[in-house]
Amino acid sequence: MIINYLLLGILFMLFIDILVHTWLSKKHPGIIEAYNTLGITERIIMVVLWPICLFVFAKAFWDQYNEKD
Repeated sequence: MIINYLLLGILFMLFIDILVHTWLSKKHPGIIEAYNTLGITERIIMVVLWPICLFVFAKAFWDQYNEKD
């Protein structure tokens, strides 16, 4: 169970790395300078916290989408 959690986190971080270095760097060259400041500590934190962040994002998106005036 924990191995799956960590592997998904590593794949998620790999996806973010590839996305930033291939797609976003072409459209926004300045983002590479900011992104290159990420160290191993920040990447490990992202691997560990990605499900919590995904849940918070999904909940906020759902609440905003279903907001009644």
